[in-house]
Amino acid sequence: MTLGTCSLDDTALEVRRAEWAALDVHRVGAHDLPEGFTVTYRTDAGVAEELERLAAAEGGCCGFATWDVSGGGDVLVLTVAGPDPGISELRRAFLTDR
Repeated sequence: MTLGTCSLDDTALEVRRAEWAALDVHRVGAHDLPEGFTVTYRTDAGVAEELERLAAAEGGCCGFATWDVSGGGDVLVLTVAGPDPGISELRRAFLTDR
């Protein structure tokens, strides 16, 4: 894998995008950071488990970035950080294209 690239093929990437899109109904905010971004989700039923699963999966295919899920109570925060050019692509996917 080249630094800053995803290792998923086109078919797997489309599946992964659909999995993230399914969580959008629980999404309550997003913020750009100098080194990455955060996305905040309500802690509705099943969201924590799916968010943890997807973050772990992303660590396998987009290992140039760190994928951290934190929080509790009413919200969970996904923090993604890493180097360019990869983080710019992820930022666009999670913040701009939504």
